[in-house]
Amino acid sequence: MILHIDGNTRTRLPEPIRWLARLQTVWEDQRADAGLPAADELFLADLAELVPSLVLACRDEETGGFRIEFAGAGARRLLELEPVGEIPEHGPIEHPLSWLGTGFIEVRRPAVPGPRWLRRCDRIGLFLPYGAFDGRVTLILVGLARWPAVVGIVDRAGRVVPLRRADGGSHGVQG
Repeated sequence: MILHIDGNTRTRLPEPIRWLARLQTVWEDQRADAGLPAADELFLADLAELVPSLVLACRDEETGGFRIEFAGAGARRLLELEPVGEIPEHGPIEHPLSWLGTGFIEVRRPAVPGPRWLRRCDRIGLFLPYGAFDGRVTLILVGLARWPAVVGIVDRAGRVVPLRRADGGSHGVQG
């Protein structure tokens, strides 16, 4: 099962993965007043220290899906397979990359393309769309991280909500 994370995630992220909030800030700066930042605004050299944890997918015109063109070493370790060349949206639901496909679909919804946070098991992904002049999503940048196992999420009232129950079960989050 995939957990969709909404709201102001930046202030609720555990310290080891707060770099994802910085990545979203870079995306927002590139976007400026536009609906989406232009694909030619993305310069991975500006994100050099984050590159090992990034995945880059480009629209495949033949299938309409997004083909993974690049995956940094850290992202490949987290995904536990070589994702380059894969089109996760078109694979079976049981495929290890199917959650990336879910993120690709979510982030490119025509009415409201924008950042999406998804978590599956011990992995969290920030999906950031880039577009063409016509507003169509042509490129998706994904920041991937391992979710720290012993933390919770701070709710709106400032309380820590554990992601695992004391009996070892989960709060609606399954692998």
